[in-house]
Amino acid sequence: MPTPATMDYKKIFSDFIHKELLILGPDFTATRLKNIPEIEIDGHGTVIRVTGEPLKILENLMNQFTEFSGPFVKKTLESISAEYPGITLPKLNLNESTLDSQEAEIHPAVRIENTITNTGKQQLQELNTLLNSVNG
Repeated sequence: MPTPATMDYKKIFSDFIHKELLILGPDFTATRLKNIPEIEIDGHGTVIRVTGEPLKILENLMNQFTEFSGPFVKKTLESISAEYPGITLPKLNLNESTLDSQEAEIHPAVRIENTITNTGKQQLQELNTLLNSVNG
């Protein structure tokens, strides 16, 4: 039976992955997750098995995504840190100038997918506004 610490880390890993899925999209996220054999993930991005030392796995997770989305990883870790104050998170080794340059250099595939996602969200919001004005 998993220990409470393992259960907490599985939840943390899952939360991290879910946030990266929203930011980077499923295809890009799945490609990066293939480099982390210590975790097994179901079709929804939820971690179902962890083998290895949780802090090293979390650090590997961070490193897989920092290269492409440092500012997003920083925000995700801040959110996770607030949700799980008792869990020690590895330090993200990015200074502000690195974050600024990475923000300007988001991987082109991620930029395109984010544009498509944001456009879809904007269209959905416009549709909801239109429906609300017709119904209300």
